[in-house]
Amino acid sequence: MEMAGEFKNKILKEMYVENTDLHDLMDFDEFKQVYEDWKESSFVSFTPYLEGIVKRIKLNNKIKYSAFRFK
Repeated sequence: MEMAGEFKNKILKEMYVENTDLHDLMDFDEFKQVYEDWKESSFVSFTPYLEGIVKRIKLNNKIKYSAFRFK
């Protein structure tokens, strides 16, 4: 299972690096938390879930995801 975790982290890191607009809104650990939160949600696809989170963070004056999550 260690390999699966490493592979997931590699894929998430690539997604985070490619989405430069996210860098002001969340760090990589927060991005991983968004992914974990998505897995527990009822959303089928990660992208619309992430877009919804980003939209709500931007509406709340660009607070970091960790602060947004615990409001």
